[in-house]
Amino acid sequence: MVKKDKIHRIKLRKNFLNLFSDFINEDLDDSLIEIINPYLDAIHRNLKPKISVIGFSGVGKTTITNLIKAHEIPISHLPTINGEVGTIKIGKLYFSVWDFAGQDNFNFLWNNFIRGSDIVLLISDSTLKNIENNKLILELIKEEAPYARSAIIANKQDLPNALKVETIERMMGLKTYSIIANDPKNRDKMIRIISDILELSIETSPLLKPLFERDQLIIDIQVALEHEDFKQAAILFEKIANICIEIGDDFLGNEFFKKSEKLNNFLNCAGI
Repeated sequence: MVKKDKIHRIKLRKNFLNLFSDFINEDLDDSLIEIINPYLDAIHRNLKPKISVIGFSGVGKTTITNLIKAHEIPISHLPTINGEVGTIKIGKLYFSVWDFAGQDNFNFLWNNFIRGSDIVLLISDSTLKNIENNKLILELIKEEAPYARSAIIANKQDLPNALKVETIERMMGLKTYSIIANDPKNRDKMIRIISDILELSIETSPLLKPLFERDQLIIDIQVALEHEDFKQAAILFEKIANICIEIGDDFLGNEFFKKSEKLNNFLNCAGI
């Protein structure tokens, strides 16, 4: 299987260079970018950067993974007993997400799972005890994925015993981000954290820009509904649906299409 994937990647590279080698050092116009995009998409699907989500049991690894994937957020803690792998799409970028078992009897596997990571998210419950324990994992990251972009996700920041982000960052010597992972509204924040780790701007990167456009349109919808401009709201719902479909979020796309259709039916019945 590995050999087959390697052959496929070599083939993609060869095809890309055969078609576009003459243009690599030139400024690209919009028409050429339209042609190149499907090839870049195919290459990225096969190269999927590896995001490793690691930490001790009960700190919220799977909740954060579900937040990234936009899956249902679990209310109670169910221990993960193996490494779960899934593919996600953020904007137009594909990632392979690894959610590692946090049980003590699986700790000996951590170095194998971390190896080859492009991004490592070290999850903490923000308690002093957990931060001290995470120093072991931090050493593993340095040994097994020295070139990975790493950060600490300080979860459960709403709890009274949570250390401040600045304190955790000072203790660990690693960029730290705060999150309350069991709040589905924080998905956009989690996506922005990953973008920041990758040094990508959601506002300007063509690969992530659709997310920014969607966020802005949602704000515009709220304004339209407040002013009872239902016709404009229906148009905006459809625009958001199209963006969701474009970035691979079909479920959300269908939900917004339904909202647009519902508003249009209301407008037709009202003769507006």
